[in-house]
Amino acid sequence: MRANDLQNRARGLVETAALGYTPRRTPGRQRARQPALRSTIMVFRIATLRRACGSAGLLGALLVSACGQAPLLSDISVEPAAITPDMDGHDDVARIRYRIGREALVSIDLIGSDGTVHRFRDAKRRSAGAYEALFGGVIDGRMLPDDRYTLRIRVQARDATGRASASVAPAEAELGLDLRGGDTKPPAILNLSVQPSVFSPNQDGLGDRVAIGYRLDEAAEMRLWLADANGDYVTDILETVASARFAGQPGPHQYDYDAGVDADAPPPPDGEYQIVAEARDRSGNTSRETVGLTIRDGGQPRVTLSGDVDWSQSLIELGQTLSFTVTVENIGATPIRTFGPEPGFVYDNRASFNQPAPAAWLILARRGRPDEPAYRASTGLVAARAADATGSAGPIDLGRLELVAPAQDARTPWLLAPDAGIPPDAGSRVTDPAAGTATASRTPAATDEAGAAGGGRDASADGDAPPICGRLTLDGAALAGAEVYRFLVDGDRGELILSDSEGQFCFGARSLTEASGRSFARSPGAVRLGVEYDEKRGDLPYPFRWQLGPTALLDVCDSDGRRYLCLAAGARRQIQGGIRFSEAPYRRGTTIYLALEHEDVRRIQGPYDPRRITVESP
Repeated sequence: MRANDLQNRARGLVETAALGYTPRRTPGRQRARQPALRSTIMVFRIATLRRACGSAGLLGALLVSACGQAPLLSDISVEPAAITPDMDGHDDVARIRYRIGREALVSIDLIGSDGTVHRFRDAKRRSAGAYEALFGGVIDGRMLPDDRYTLRIRVQARDATGRASASVAPAEAELGLDLRGGDTKPPAILNLSVQPSVFSPNQDGLGDRVAIGYRLDEAAEMRLWLADANGDYVTDILETVASARFAGQPGPHQYDYDAGVDADAPPPPDGEYQIVAEARDRSGNTSRETVGLTIRDGGQPRVTLSGDVDWSQSLIELGQTLSFTVTVENIGATPIRTFGPEPGFVYDNRASFNQPAPAAWLILARRGRPDEPAYRASTGLVAARAADATGSAGPIDLGRLELVAPAQDARTPWLLAPDAGIPPDAGSRVTDPAAGTATASRTPAATDEAGAAGGGRDASADGDAPPICGRLTLDGAALAGAEVYRFLVDGDRGELILSDSEGQFCFGARSLTEASGRSFARSPGAVRLGVEYDEKRGDLPYPFRWQLGPTALLDVCDSDGRRYLCLAAGARRQIQGGIRFSEAPYRRGTTIYLALEHEDVRRIQGPYDPRRITVESP
């Protein structure tokens, strides 16, 4: 016996790959009866295409050739010759056996009575040895229809380079196989949807997660995963909210996907993705549906306080204000949502951030973006005003908002104390980089009644409040095409228009009253600077909180059409604030410190730079 024959027998290789069926114990039943091995050699045909060795010719595929080599393909059988893949445990799967005489490429086809070819194995690399393949009637995720099929096995020897050998003739054999009673109906994945289709998993509380929904028409094993634009696998998506009775049962199902950020895992990179849903029934029929998903501004918020806190004093008398200055920096790759009150706000120590915001609009006009050399910006606060009894109130005029280069320590002192409201001259504020403060301007400006194409006017209005109009200038000249935003006073829900050719803009009327309910209370996902001191007369942690920079130096982010103020990636800003001690702590000597609060998520940093202070009665 040749050495390679002994080696082939010892190897005993068995191919166990099966499509559509895996034999298993059925509860309450005996183990499914396996077909008995038969000794009868089934009739087959070997096709010879080229001479296998020298000039001696071939003796036949079942015999050792005149060259002394094992046949390329031999010992072919299929048992049983008829299968009924109905999952009853009897004749559900066919065993296809064959032996390869040398390293080769193996293809297996099932050919229907109409000539349709179904590829079961496609040029699979196999070493010399015996193999067994299990066939349960399913190819490419579909059960074949009832028919009498021709099972064709084709083997092509491989040369030293791994390619099909030109010196060895391919071998081919054909057998018969009947298939009856298979379930050919695949499960249906209905109404696959994702809302919203664009999301930003960055823990800012806006667009951080998506809801994925679908309905199954029959019981099936279900799998969802995220694939990139090329269809490559990225990560699995697990079912977290089951509307049906059990996972995989017929009925509606829903998934809550956060891209992993809730577990402090980095989300996939920004880009276009597909959510792939695949259902597989017990027969092996498989259905697949996809829906698009865009990830934008994803990432984990990484922001830090740096340097020492500059406190105005360590000895404070009751009634005095303790001020501070500190630097904050976004060291991550994702923008960070923040909101007011702005730096410069002074809290009364008997109050906290849980207070109503003024009924006002916050106007931000800018050219360029913060930290660009040519960036210019201006901010203004406009008190809400309803139409008069006759409904003839004219527009609220911001005047000439001159765009200037904002200073790093710019302050907007329109909120000086919790109960101060809005100063009567607060129609507009412009930043003075030399003084680092804001000055008022009340120069009237004409209203562009006709509007301008592509900018100048917000056409929508609700009719029960006057519009807000203004004009932008830069170095004394009208500024066209500048971005003008109107936010709620806490920097949320911004609207954008562009100034027209005359530098004018006009926002449509919007109702805004004290009953609107805007406040500086916690906003889940936002990040603010908080200040805390020991022995305070209250239990609220870090009750004094500020926005991460002046509005004029913040960027504007967009989450599914909702605009808000944010600290851009890499941005570094100074924050000033104050606390007026109108009430003494429980102890005259106490410790004060800062923290970065990721609201309703976690404390990012803190207590930071604790300092001892003394509060004296006058």
